[in-house]
Amino acid sequence: MQDFKNWLEQCKESGKTTFSYEEIIAHLDAKPSNNMLLATKIVEYLNSQVGSTFTTKSKKTLELINARLSEGYTLHEFKLVIDRKAQQWLFTEQAKYLRPTTLFNATKFEIYLNESDITNGKPTTKLQKIGVAINEAKSNW
Repeated sequence: MQDFKNWLEQCKESGKTTFSYEEIIAHLDAKPSNNMLLATKIVEYLNSQVGSTFTTKSKKTLELINARLSEGYTLHEFKLVIDRKAQQWLFTEQAKYLRPTTLFNATKFEIYLNESDITNGKPTTKLQKIGVAINEAKSNW
């Protein structure tokens, strides 16, 4: 929708005041913004790492991601936060907090990003498997 508003503003500045139906539809159906594409990648990555089914249809999820993107955070930094918290929380009581409202909120995102990380942003799949084995061993102890 922002692309459509930008197009209208450009038309206004150039003095164009009439539009064909086709022009309007073409601009309303424009490709999603870069932030929307990034938000989709972020949510898909979260889902792939923690086995969730979050979507970008949630207004709150989009607001949180767009707010962090507007602060200058990158896709790589979102992935670091997801990886770190998944490593720490997956298969524990805290697993329920592996969600956009917790991971991407304004007060915690930077804290999570700057936590020490033994994986240095690399995929944590093997570490997550080790975590499961450790938790199972603890419960059988």
